[in-house]
Amino acid sequence: MAPSRLSTSPVVLHLSFIFVIAILPTVFIPIFLLIYDIGYLLLEPRRVPG
Repeated sequence: MAPSRLSTSPVVLHLSFIFVIAILPTVFIPIFLLIYDIGYLLLEPRRVPG
């Protein structure tokens, strides 16, 4: 039982690592675009059409 646990734990860590790498861009890209858009509107208020 011990060798099976030692062989499955790196696989679980590797799959979780791939999962984190796959999920982080989809989470942070909209947040980054939202912060960039808000910052652009705050720093460039003259370019707002009106």
